[in-house]
This record gives sequence, structure tokens and C-alpha cells, in this order.
Amino acid sequence: MTDQQRAFVDAYFTYNFNASRAAEEVGYAFPRQQGWEVKNLPDVKAEIERRFAERAASADEVLGTVAGIMRASIRDCYSVQDFSRFPMYDPKKAFETGAIDFVKSVTTEKDGSLKVEMHDKLAAAVQLGKHLKLWTDKTELSGSVDLSAAAADADNRFFARVGAAEGERVLGEPNDGSAGGT
Repeated sequence: MTDQQRAFVDAYFTYNFNASRAAEEVGYAFPRQQGWEVKNLPDVKAEIERRFAERAASADEVLGTVAGIMRASIRDCYSVQDFSRFPMYDPKKAFETGAIDFVKSVTTEKDGSLKVEMHDKLAAAVQLGKHLKLWTDKTELSGSVDLSAAAADADNRFFARVGAAEGERVLGEPNDGSAGGT
């Protein structure tokens, strides 16, 4: 891969996967056409796929994040300072406990205090419960059913009706009207 192609891949990720913009950024003469062409070169395509895979979150990572949101505590974001008897937002504590990863927003109130909002625990619990199939909207059935006997029986009944109506031999029986046939 050339240096320009490497720069193209970097720009491709910088410009939200816009191949034309990436080609323009790294100096291709005809970015709209060449962006698409360069993006589809085997080496460039492989590098883009490698970087996507590197960035992708695993299922365990996603579930860990959802479980972390569900378990996160607002108490891990506050501490009581020496000069106040009320808990105050403590970003250092939030960072040290890992709770900072589950903070949705921090806003300044009119009185100057900071308000911390955590991600929704109930929504996280519902998502995790759905994944673990703790409750389902539909009943899942699994297994196998042998329909060959049922199909053969249906065929026999059908042909018995059709054959009897036409006076033909039905299911191995003679069609002379006798029941046993000797």
C-alpha cells in the first residue's frame, strides 16, 4: 500500500467513511471517482476492514456496558467535602470508581451546584433481560417433527376417496367389489 493510500484510509475514517472527501483530502485529482476506486483496491479494502474490526465492540463488551449501567451507583460520583456537610459531585471519585463511564450528563444548577444524571438503570435492566431471554413476547419452539407418516396417511386418504369415486383399485385392494379377494 502506498503512503497516499494509507493517508486515504486515515482520512476515510476521519471523514465518516466518505471516500470522495477522503480522496480530496489526500490530493487525488478526481476524488469522486478515485475515492471509490481506491476504497475498493484489495490492500486498501483489507486495511479498512481490519480497522473496522479493531473498532468493533464484542458482544461481551456490549453486555458488560449494559450490566455496568444497571449496577452503577450515583454514590460513586459524590463525596462529602470537609467544608460542607452535603455531598458534592466529585469527578475524581467518579473516575477512580469507574462510575464516570456511566454518567449521562453533568449540568450546573442555578445555585451553582452540579447535577449528575446517570444512564437509565431500568432501561439497561430491560435490555439485559431481553438478551438473557428472561421474558419473551413470543414463545420459541425448537425440535423436529417427522411429518412423513402424517403425509403418507393424508395421501392414502386422498387417493382412497379419488380412487373409490372412479371405481379404481384403491391401496392394493381389488376393484371387483369383493372385500378379501380369493
